[in-house]
Amino acid sequence: MMKRYLAIHLLLLILQTNGQKTRKNWSQKSLELDGDGTFGLCENEFGQSYYFKEYEGQENLCLKHVAKVKYSNLINETGWAYVEVEVSPRITQPYRQGYAAGFVEGRATRELIRLHVANTVDGFCDGAEQFCDDLNEYLMDNYLWMQENIASYPDDHYWNQVNVTLNQLMGMIDGYEGKLGRTLSAEEIVTHPLYLLQLAGDIEDLSVKFRKPETQRSLLAGNGHCSALIKLLPDFSDIYFSHVTWSSYSTMLRMQKKYTFATGDPGRSYSFSGYPGTIASNDDFVLTSARLAILETTISNYNERLLRYITPNSVLCWLRAQVLERISFCQVAHRTSSSGLQWAKTFSKFNSGTYNNQWNILDYKVFKKRRFDHPSHGLLHVLEQLP
Repeated sequence: MMKRYLAIHLLLLILQTNGQKTRKNWSQKSLELDGDGTFGLCENEFGQSYYFKEYEGQENLCLKHVAKVKYSNLINETGWAYVEVEVSPRITQPYRQGYAAGFVEGRATRELIRLHVANTVDGFCDGAEQFCDDLNEYLMDNYLWMQENIASYPDDHYWNQVNVTLNQLMGMIDGYEGKLGRTLSAEEIVTHPLYLLQLAGDIEDLSVKFRKPETQRSLLAGNGHCSALIKLLPDFSDIYFSHVTWSSYSTMLRMQKKYTFATGDPGRSYSFSGYPGTIASNDDFVLTSARLAILETTISNYNERLLRYITPNSVLCWLRAQVLERISFCQVAHRTSSSGLQWAKTFSKFNSGTYNNQWNILDYKVFKKRRFDHPSHGLLHVLEQLP
């Protein structure tokens, strides 16, 4: 049953298949598909898909757009790279939308992803082999538990969004490696460096639970990750939100991202500060099309007795956030939520007890400018999490 959700049968890379000539043509073509620009995943009349770069003024020969990514690397000028991913509404299956979004981003930004991997997760297990064995066992059990729920509840909106996000990660991995439409095993996914990138926040608590040697300095995440501020102007004319990320210099490759899905959810479009190869913000600093601003500051857990509540039968923080971004945001919550209260309730489901934060959800839809005598009910919700 798991293969049903992992396989993306229609996404096939159009390549010649005559040995050495194939590899040479692919290598030459790859050189044309790197750098800044707008790139797309297109489907032909046979249902086969291919990746291409768009040029201004060129004749559009794409029969059916699957997804597009606009990529601009301005890190040396502004400190940021910029990514906008949009999935075509013609792609009706949500899991295919996730895969396509991940693939175009992974392919367009793969050089920055390579650098970010080198800066943060390369050598993560050096001198900590037992820790990584225990961690991988936990991640494998967790992944299979999620797949079991996806298969058991095919009509459940929450698990559909978890499936979208997992397929987005699979697409990101395939795009990064330049291999379209593979079927990856659970072990290949959870042991991949890009999966470890997603765990930048969760790994703080998992490192404590599985006793990573203290001599091993993590370049992936620190102890605590941010500060958040919400400021109402004295005349009630506006309300601002601000965020400061605490992290090491190894994470200074920064990206501003915008994702637009065609799922019809309140948070189908959302922008956030992030990192190369990551699907969640991890800062977190998010604004959704449901007019929700979502930010957090870390609550580090110093009570080791609570670690026993961290089990594989849960949804890790980076995934819960994504579901919310699209339902609204922490990813399931972002996509599916239309109000701060709905976001908080969705995010509270299947709490993993990892990357524990105080979340602030600001709903701009209910903000009433200059209404001193009429409070904006539901304007701000605060959610705090521990195992």
